[in-house]
Amino acid sequence: MNSNSEIIRIGITGHRFITDPAKLCGSLETVFQFLKGKFPGCKFELYSGLAEGADRLAARVFLAHQASLTAVIPLPLDEYQKDFTFLESINELQSLLQKAEKTVILSDTVNRKEAYVGLGRFLLQKSDILLSFWDGQASISRGSTGYISTSAIEQKLPVIWIHTENRNPKKTHAIPMQQEQGHIDYLNFQR
Repeated sequence: MNSNSEIIRIGITGHRFITDPAKLCGSLETVFQFLKGKFPGCKFELYSGLAEGADRLAARVFLAHQASLTAVIPLPLDEYQKDFTFLESINELQSLLQKAEKTVILSDTVNRKEAYVGLGRFLLQKSDILLSFWDGQASISRGSTGYISTSAIEQKLPVIWIHTENRNPKKTHAIPMQQEQGHIDYLNFQR
């Protein structure tokens, strides 16, 4: 990554079911200040799938700081919207899409698993930095936050890891984290 480049591209991966969004917003504010100090004079472009939870939280904070947003949608939009249960969520997606400078539809397939794998691949290939809202649990599911995050770390891509509890409603409890919610680790950054 060239700190003299005009635009720093940041891909976001994270859990959909997060707790304490206010605390995570505070962590994002800290991250944004870090990025401004690390890359003075640069502009920031956020690549986001705009899923519920971490993706949208990051999009709102980065937009508030005049970063540009590129929506990276893994499926045809009408299919993607089926992944969101509530009308409020679909409306929020539509609102963020209107604020995006660019929208990339990655696939015309309706194979969700492959589409989300494609989103992860896009983030790993196109981002200068990966911003990860992650509980630290590895995963073998190629489109998951755990898989994308561990792949980025292994590839030596700079990763900003905001420790985030995963409150998946299919589980009866959150997976215990090694660090406190909102703790930030900066991995693979040159000093």
